Amino acid sequence: MLVNYFKKEINMVRNLVSWFLIVVLAVAFCGFIAGCQDDKAKEPAKIEVTPAVEEFPVVKEAPPVVKEAPPVIEVKPALPQVAIVTEMGEIVIELNPEKAPVTVKNFLQYVNDGFYDGLIFHRVWPGFMIQGGGFTPELIEKQTHMPIKNEANNGLSNLRGTVAMARGKAANSASSQFFINVVNNAGIDYGKPITYDDGSIDTAGYAVFGKVIKGMEVADKIVIVPTIVRTSKRGAPLQLCPKIPIVIKSVKVIK
Repeated sequence: MLVNYFKKEINMVRNLVSWFLIVVLAVAFCGFIAGCQDDKAKEPAKIEVTPAVEEFPVVKEAPPVVKEAPPVIEVKPALPQVAIVTEMGEIVIELNPEKAPVTVKNFLQYVNDGFYDGLIFHRVWPGFMIQGGGFTPELIEKQTHMPIKNEANNGLSNLRGTVAMARGKAANSASSQFFINVVNNAGIDYGKPITYDDGSIDTAGYAVFGKVIKGMEVADKIVIVPTIVRTSKRGAPLQLCPKIPIVIKSVKVIK
């Protein structure tokens, strides 16, 4: 009986120990779990940072710049200038090869040949013009080249200060002689009727090929010098010829 009692007691103690161990293990396990959760709570929270997307301003493509072409400036060649040096002063004339190409070429040929040097203004007509380029002071008429085409129909008028070609009754008879208008002489332009002493009418006009740009006062002095009728070496009478020859010392291209 006693043995059985002790067996019961031992079993009871064993059961208590078993339950005790079970409780201890359970408490330990719960503590472990709680500790893990505390550790997780202590860890800093992870913040997910979404990288910023860099935004660029929307650049609209500018329309192409259309540059206007610069205006074309027509540069015209400088007009030739000729200096007529006389005993009474210098006269500078500007030629117009655009309007009177044949006449200007012809005139410059005489200039470059020195043809006019030493000749005179053999006809001076107050209120009209002064004319030269044909006679020496001894009234010897100088040999010329062939006559040229009359370019009077070029739109240029015989106004004061213009230079034109002298000619005979034939329209295309001008050679070396020229004259400077001291007043407006539109009445001798192309298409204007000119009546000669014999009753014939001329409308061919006198070709203007240049103008005085300096020394017009010299022409004004020449036109009022005393004149007489003189006879050329060929026996032709020269009306309105200066008593004292107005000599052309030189005629040269200066530009």
